[in-house]
Amino acid sequence: MRDQKTVLVLGAGTSKGFGLPLGQDLRGTIERDLNIMFDSFSNRLQSGSREIVEALRLRIRQPDCLSESINPHRAAAVQISNAMLLSDSIDEYIERHKDDTLKADCAKLAIAKAILEAERKSSIFVDPMRRLDNPLRKSSNSWIARFLNDITRGKTLNELETCFENLSIVNFNYDRCVEHFTYIWFQQMYDMAPEKAASIVSRLRIFHPYGKLADLPHENSNSHIAFGGEIDARRLLQMAQAIRTYSESIASGSEILSVQDDLAAAQKVVFMGFGFHSQNLSLLSIPREKAPATVRCFVTTSGISRAKWELYKSQIAQKFNLKAPSGLFCFEKEGNCEEFWQEFGEVIVQ
Repeated sequence: MRDQKTVLVLGAGTSKGFGLPLGQDLRGTIERDLNIMFDSFSNRLQSGSREIVEALRLRIRQPDCLSESINPHRAAAVQISNAMLLSDSIDEYIERHKDDTLKADCAKLAIAKAILEAERKSSIFVDPMRRLDNPLRKSSNSWIARFLNDITRGKTLNELETCFENLSIVNFNYDRCVEHFTYIWFQQMYDMAPEKAASIVSRLRIFHPYGKLADLPHENSNSHIAFGGEIDARRLLQMAQAIRTYSESIASGSEILSVQDDLAAAQKVVFMGFGFHSQNLSLLSIPREKAPATVRCFVTTSGISRAKWELYKSQIAQKFNLKAPSGLFCFEKEGNCEEFWQEFGEVIVQ
């Protein structure tokens, strides 16, 4: 990474260590929040999320919404709720119903609410009402703490401007754990002003193929939502409209092209906490005219059977269009992201 171009591909497992849920863990929360029922006499909300209901009322006022009441959205929300525990994840459900804009609206609102709440409950949430001398204490042994230590080892304050120059991150998560942690870590490790930390973090190339909840305050002074911030209908709608489905991600081609260019130029590709779902791998495809001859991959394989991993390896080689028939070299670790980085981190950052 100091001398070789490297791409980190991050899946839900990289945020799990901070307390963020995996896709299947969201299903119960979404089932509850989208089971929107009103009392037939008083029209009071009996079940479901009040914030989502209020966000839907804002949604129908927008010029691109074809509905004049929330009833069609409410019906779609209940349909999602009823099917949720039968689905592998909410993302998989959205893809099944990618042509249904009502379901997409409801699902995105539910995702946004669940992720912002999970950020607030995470080990790296910093309560602005409480002063903490070490807000990252609970996550001091996390993979990202070790990664930042490794990539900045030996660098003084004046040498940090180039620490991310050979690195790109493709983050399939909606949360902002990487951006938030990195911003605070630089302030603590180098005793630097928030403005200086924001400047350094801005040099880190992070692509979110499916969008993220919102910019953080240090990223955008005009339109931002704090990490784990308070939920209200307006913020919920803003976050939901920043989330993209797989089809929408394909349509926003410029960012995908940048990802492909970075992958084509990379000597090392690191898959961490990544589930290797076919649609996600497709977003990482390298066009044949840009394909490298060989690539080294470092992979966490926790929860992946040997048979599946053999399938995924062949899919990676196919998507990368490698010019050499045996050009894929994989280094695997059965374990969590922290164990993975402890074993391979020093090799990856070289």
